[in-house]
Amino acid sequence: MLLKRFLDYRGIAYDEVNVEDKPEEQRRLEEWTGGYQTVPTVQIGERILINPRGWDVEAALAEIAALKSPITGELANANPRAGSDSG
Repeated sequence: MLLKRFLDYRGIAYDEVNVEDKPEEQRRLEEWTGGYQTVPTVQIGERILINPRGWDVEAALAEIAALKSPITGELANANPRAGSDSG
């Protein structure tokens, strides 16, 4: 709940996934967290942040932004997937 408030306050968009309603997302979450259903768990590009603070998410987003080419907007060194906040 705190992370969602932080992201909302900072104007950072996110996709929230309710893992209770989606067994395939439950399995993915458990893979990321070593068998646990720890929320929030956030995916940013290839990075998985387990129970991160808002500043951790903001730093990961800044890192991804720094990898983008200023000309094409494409990521130079990463292959991002849509992020999700399971919390």
